Order: sequence, then structure tokens, then C-alpha cells
Amino acid sequence: MATRTSLPPDVQQLAAAHRARQQQIAAQAVAETNRLWGFVETLGWASVAGQMLSTAQSALMEAARGVQGYVGAAVRMWGREPDPFGQVAERTFAATASDGRPLDTLLEQPALEVVELVDQGMTRAQADAIGRRHLQRIVATQVADAARVATGVAMVNDRVVEGYIRHLTLPSCNRCILLSGRWYRYDAGFDRHPLCDCVGIPAAEVVDPPRSPREIYNSLDDEERRKAGWSGHDQRAIEDGADLFRVTNYRRALKTVTIAGRPVKTTLVGTTRRGLAGKRGAKVRMTPEAIYLEADRLNWDREETLRMLKLHGYVV
Repeated sequence: MATRTSLPPDVQQLAAAHRARQQQIAAQAVAETNRLWGFVETLGWASVAGQMLSTAQSALMEAARGVQGYVGAAVRMWGREPDPFGQVAERTFAATASDGRPLDTLLEQPALEVVELVDQGMTRAQADAIGRRHLQRIVATQVADAARVATGVAMVNDRVVEGYIRHLTLPSCNRCILLSGRWYRYDAGFDRHPLCDCVGIPAAEVVDPPRSPREIYNSLDDEERRKAGWSGHDQRAIEDGADLFRVTNYRRALKTVTIAGRPVKTTLVGTTRRGLAGKRGAKVRMTPEAIYLEADRLNWDREETLRMLKLHGYVV
């Protein structure tokens, strides 16, 4: 496997444009669901639930659209020709939430939260504001996840892709800064937190990190570091010689949206006779990242991983 010390000039720009497109889709979806939220208090959740779901699904579908073309374009920038196993089933990434649960139940959580907060004595206005913020975070996170997970499947699907490089979108949290620039195998899951803006750059070769986390840290001013999660005391400790990674890991741990180990998360969506996974004999439907975890645990080769992605309806 070849190794480079730098990325091809255009690949990082391609990844940034890919992420900017997802951010625009997310912003539009958040604006529309925020508008719909204004009717919840007077009409009730049941009256707007269908429109909420339709808006979110359309955004997720749009976020996943074109991922195979994106990965193929990146491969060509590496001087190689794409070698896809099949066609990424882009529509399937709008069928569920990124953790495998039905999307409608996730979208309903803020409305249920408002009822509970009001029952506990909070004013309706305060509870409504909390619910609104929760909904905005859910929608933005799900759009980003749909793009990331679909892109991940597209990278596994193309046999030329050896892995991906984690690319930072500033401003960012300190844990993401520590992970920035790292090389991951093509079937590695993507650690992320709600509202995470990081993306994976498809790579046909192993690449040394273009910038170290310490270089990124040094490029930030005091206020940017505080927003990332490093307190004044943290910064002083780092300046006095404390290890950047140890200080950061002491302060917090990166939370992920998807499961990071067993038991494996599954979903029943798409497993009926009409669903793509159901037609292929899957009784439960594993999420893509759950498949990657099993691939790592059982030492599957790429062809077996691709077979499982096809079985569960993510590749056709």
C-alpha cells in the first residue's frame, strides 16, 4: 500500500465543497422544521408530524444524493479509476435515524420533552424554547449523519479506496481537533457527536496527517480555544508543557451518535417483504457502522463486507 506525505491538491477542496453542500441542506431543513414547530403548541404534534417527517426525509435523501459520484471524483484526483462493487442505494439513508431507530420517533422526542417539562412546572414558553433547540439539533445532526454514513458506504463500495482522512471543519470541539488528519481504514466507523461538522476525505493511499492537532491548536486564539472546550487553566497547562491529548481527554470524552460496540444496533425498517433488506432475506437490518464493527470483530475481507452491505440494502 502506497503512502504519501500530502493530499492531492484538489481533494481537500472537493471535501470542503461536499461538506458545504450538506451544511446548506441542513440549514434549509432546520429553517423549515423550525417553522413547523411554531404550530405544535396550538395544533399539537400529531397535526404537524407528517410534514416534519417529510421535510426531514427529503433533507436526508438530498444529503445522501451523489455520494458515489463524490467518491469517484476523489478517486480520480488520486490518479486512479473508480472500481465500484455496485450502486449505493442513496434513498435508504433517509429511511431511519442514523442510530437505526424510526426517524419519526426521534423527531417526536422534543415534543414529548416539552410535555414532560411543563408537567414538572416549567412555563410553556421555556419548555417550548428547549424543545425547539432540541429539534434543531436533531435535524442538523441527522442531515450530517446521512451524508457521512452514505459517503462511508460509497467508500467501502469502491475497491480503489483504501481509507479516509478525517477532515476538520472549524470552528470545532477539542476532541475533533485531536482526531483531525488521522488516517482510517475504509470500513472504520466515524466517531462523531451531535452537530459534528467533520467529514472523511476518500483516499486511495495512506497519507500522513497534513497538520498535527498541536499545529491546529497553536493556530487558534484564546477565544477559539475556549469555544473548542479548552478552559483558561487547560491552556495554561498546555503552555507549561502538559500533553495536549492528556489534557483534552481528561476534560471530556467524544460521544457518538451510533453504537461503539456490542450489542449491535439494528432496525426493523426495510425488513418487510417490500423493503430492500427484507427482499434479500434480512430479518433485522444492521446499520452500516454496525456492519463495520462486525467486519472488524470477525476479520471479514472487503468482499464479505460488501456482501453484507448489499444484504442489508445499502448497495444494489
